[in-house]
Amino acid sequence: MKKIFSLIVASIAALVLVACGGESNADTIRMSVWFKSGSTEYSISYRGATPYASTLNGQRYVKGSILPVWEEIGKKLDVTFVDAVDDGDTSTDAQWERLSKTGFGSVDLVNGTGAKITEAGQKGQFVNIAKYLDRMPSLNTLITNDKAAKLSMTTPKGEIFYTPYFDGSGELEHMFLARIDWIEKLLDTNVTGDTKNYSGSFSYTPINGTEGYTVSVANETGTGENAKRNVTKNAVVKNAFDVVKDAPKTGAGMLTAFRSYLNERYGSLEQSGYAKLSDIFAGTDASYDADEMVALMYVIKANEQTLLDGIAQVGAKANSIVPYFQREKADNRVRQYARGLEMFGLRGVNARNEWLFIDKNGELQDTRGINDGATLVDGFSKLNQLSTDGIIPDIASYADKYNFRTNLLKGTSGEFGFLTYDYNGTSTTDDLTGAENGGRKVDENFKFQAILPPVNKWDTKQGNEWFHFSESVRSVKAEAWGIPVEVEKNPAKLDKVLKLVDGLYDYSSKDAIGSIHLYGPSQWLSDDFELYYNPITKQSDAIWSYKQEAVDERKTLAGGDMIKYLRGYLGATMPIGHVRSLGLEYQTLTEDGKEGIGRINKAVAAETFRLAGVYESNDPFYTPVPTSLPLTQLQNTSVGATTFRNYTNNKVLITLVKEGFSGASETLTPQGYADIIAKPSEFAVFIKAYRDAYKSVTSN
Repeated sequence: MKKIFSLIVASIAALVLVACGGESNADTIRMSVWFKSGSTEYSISYRGATPYASTLNGQRYVKGSILPVWEEIGKKLDVTFVDAVDDGDTSTDAQWERLSKTGFGSVDLVNGTGAKITEAGQKGQFVNIAKYLDRMPSLNTLITNDKAAKLSMTTPKGEIFYTPYFDGSGELEHMFLARIDWIEKLLDTNVTGDTKNYSGSFSYTPINGTEGYTVSVANETGTGENAKRNVTKNAVVKNAFDVVKDAPKTGAGMLTAFRSYLNERYGSLEQSGYAKLSDIFAGTDASYDADEMVALMYVIKANEQTLLDGIAQVGAKANSIVPYFQREKADNRVRQYARGLEMFGLRGVNARNEWLFIDKNGELQDTRGINDGATLVDGFSKLNQLSTDGIIPDIASYADKYNFRTNLLKGTSGEFGFLTYDYNGTSTTDDLTGAENGGRKVDENFKFQAILPPVNKWDTKQGNEWFHFSESVRSVKAEAWGIPVEVEKNPAKLDKVLKLVDGLYDYSSKDAIGSIHLYGPSQWLSDDFELYYNPITKQSDAIWSYKQEAVDERKTLAGGDMIKYLRGYLGATMPIGHVRSLGLEYQTLTEDGKEGIGRINKAVAAETFRLAGVYESNDPFYTPVPTSLPLTQLQNTSVGATTFRNYTNNKVLITLVKEGFSGASETLTPQGYADIIAKPSEFAVFIKAYRDAYKSVTSN
């Protein structure tokens, strides 16, 4: 009680100083870190209405109490943290607008977007931390090793005004997840398939030919020279999709034809090195291409009875399969179909900045305008074809906010899903996949896991290479925090603030500042740890495990939600300058989640799955685009006047997935889109502005 009273007194004293406009002393750091997730507000103090007592440190927390993480960091830095958040703010933007009116002089650290902090910094309102990188070893090492992050942060003059938040770094973000048990049942067992006629259409047009080629794949076991091998794909007479399309129109006929194709394409198991046929799609050594996956989806759709026989859910017999689904009927979720176009060899669809990418010549490109827009049109035509053929659901016919992922994994209405493109952690939770409430409750063989993406013939300098590749790589996010320039007038305070800001990137020990902010104070952690592969360092990092008391407390206070618990009750892993390792999430993954990410990481480690910005090469093809590029006010105005981006924004994606660029339902025709792209005031203005901005930051 005495300790709490002291903290309250200290807080009141500090707030009085702020209210009077005075400068707080060097041992007090005034933090205005406020953000909202859904309806829940977060800051460095407890925001809940119901007090709680932690069993880990024996302290009681009421609304306004500084949270455990910031208590502990305060002890290490010998400072007192003051939560300077204004309860009248309704959003992070509102906080920013309020503080900007007074020049941010009432706080020592504030959160916002990197773009806003940079803009204010260029006006002289924030500290240029580039001047102090020699005093910030952890941050300096991070951005030296992550060139894309540094480019995103740096102005053309070489200034850096914020420290970045990484929701993971160098790790795959979105990935394909599939019902592996269905692939195994169809390809590894003696099931004959459905005998009823398949009445579905076959509108899809293949993207690949029939030539033979070689793919380097990661072995399930083995290290060093044995970590990978080559799989030779033989030349064939027909493309995989055409084989299925021309087969007898029953599930059995299509399955038999597809198996024969795989044997012809890959040779015997002994020749290919595969343990079983399903590994072509679901193994660490997968080497399938997009047409083969599409063909498999049609085979699965034609064999609903074989795959669903005997499965019932909530009184309704399982009766249909949706081969390719997205999470939810919502504009931003349907965007996953656009991101998933990477399976057909499109670049830029996973960009954090517009639809930009760097080509093999080092030139900045945007998928929406290359080849006069034809590349994008062709990509969406694939989605239109899959929608026409019933492989993608008729999204518009479902209620708004309908959760496909929940319903199709649990089979709530008798429908089940096969493939999606989403986050591993949230797609493989126990609630979605487990035996108590998830898919395994209705199907004991249920196995839904992340798989490698298809191989494509990517346009690299090397040329003629087929490999797994993705630009969906975790890097700098928009959220950040900065140091108002007033702090610079107090050298002692600046020193402590720089130590704090830099310390959040130090994970060298369980008691390091970065570890405390990532996991919580060491009292919450056991001496056990798991090893999690870091694709940047190419080594395994120690991920600290929580004590059982902490796990129990997380269940009691936050319903088991890791991030809700860490942010709301500990003050940990906030969207401010730090790296939130996916290893933190790894601890809460189900077995499906761990197995899936395990095969992904093994392929990345073997360099058979190449991630932009992670795969080491002198080829500009692998260069990631910075999360933000510093456009001038004039460039912002000219880019804002373009209209071509309106035809692929989130609001039109539901229609675009169904109709493609067909001219139906207010979509453009291919020629109509090409005409807009060709206007001098449209794509040419846009791409010039971004190329100029990119050159300005890369020339420093």
